[in-house]
Amino acid sequence: MTRRQTRDALGSVEFLRESELQDFTRMKRNLLTALRKLEAYNPVFDIPFVEEIASSMLYLKRGKRFLDDPDCSPTTYAAVSDAMAKHSSRMRAAAKELAASRAERLKTKSATRLAAEIKSVIDKVIQEG
Repeated sequence: MTRRQTRDALGSVEFLRESELQDFTRMKRNLLTALRKLEAYNPVFDIPFVEEIASSMLYLKRGKRFLDDPDCSPTTYAAVSDAMAKHSSRMRAAAKELAASRAERLKTKSATRLAAEIKSVIDKVIQEG
């Protein structure tokens, strides 16, 4: 069992797949590069939020593949849609927390303005792949 897996009552549960690690690393790197260009970058505070955003992006991408499958059953569709809504919520929460953390460090920009800048960065990374 790798560190990206855990066991539950049903057996091994996979989180990030080996094939997704490259995408995760690329998304994380792109988000961090963009944040460094903005003010008040601090890896201690920023990296956990960026990792949450990147992993949520991957889970949403994975869920979309399930929903796009013509053989997706109604039960699977409902379960995957619910999981995607939760990951989307987690991604939004991480982006808001990231903005609030940066606003606290900057004091010159509002959290709302920083949230808009971070949302723009996230949207750009999502569009890139």
